[in-house]
Amino acid sequence: MGVREGWSLQGALARTIAALTRGATSAGMVGLVMTSCASPPSSAAKAPALFVGQDLRGYYPNLARYRTQYLEGDSYRPDPSHLSVLWFERQDQQTFLVYNSPPDSPQARCRYDELSWWEDGYLRYIQTADACGPRRTEIVYDAPIIFLPRRWDGQPWHLDGQSGARYYVDGTLRCVGTNRWTAEILGVEQVAQADSDLHWRTTQTTTWSTGDVSGGCYTGTVTHWQEDYWLTGRLLDPSGARHGKGVQRTMGGNLDEHDQTWDIRMARWVPLPGR
Repeated sequence: MGVREGWSLQGALARTIAALTRGATSAGMVGLVMTSCASPPSSAAKAPALFVGQDLRGYYPNLARYRTQYLEGDSYRPDPSHLSVLWFERQDQQTFLVYNSPPDSPQARCRYDELSWWEDGYLRYIQTADACGPRRTEIVYDAPIIFLPRRWDGQPWHLDGQSGARYYVDGTLRCVGTNRWTAEILGVEQVAQADSDLHWRTTQTTTWSTGDVSGGCYTGTVTHWQEDYWLTGRLLDPSGARHGKGVQRTMGGNLDEHDQTWDIRMARWVPLPGR
């Protein structure tokens, strides 16, 4: 059907065992450091007022749309341009799943990332599960990885921390490691013509202390991972108007393996099947 299956906005490393060697916190975890980096100068200091102080849940996953609509766009890497989708499913008041297979396909829910907006005001990445192939794999973080603050004050922002990572195959623990991560809001940038988008990034380094998965999490192996996202308020909505909030672009992946990277640009919100 021309839709790329196998990309997942936060958990693309679940695509293969090798990709699953990446990493995504509670405020009291070891190594957690928050800073407001006023120097060097950044475009964040000139941020349009439309992002400052806004509730970023309105962009990701977009609380007003995500239960009845999904995102549709095009993927440009690593393969030639093809249709790509992203849709969400509510689990409770804070937690949601993110899928990247077409919502009307037989494999619609076989691969997902679990994220949650906690009451302390941060978006956390909890785990990735993949049952699309012959074996079910999971990567789970004992202290979920922080991605975003709920509100941004217009200044450059970053947060550092670490989390234990556990990798399972068919329910059996196969690898244990440590994910050292940095979350950043880099500022407001122009991604598409006439659009000013909020740019945020997660950078993760996972070191596996135990493991024996071929091509993946062997003892002593290290994976370097980075994902960039741009949030916009100008996606097309089902009426054809350009005022849909959401992810405009995402790119990144395994910094050591080019074929495990992506560049996806979302264009529109469309109704979920049966909604």
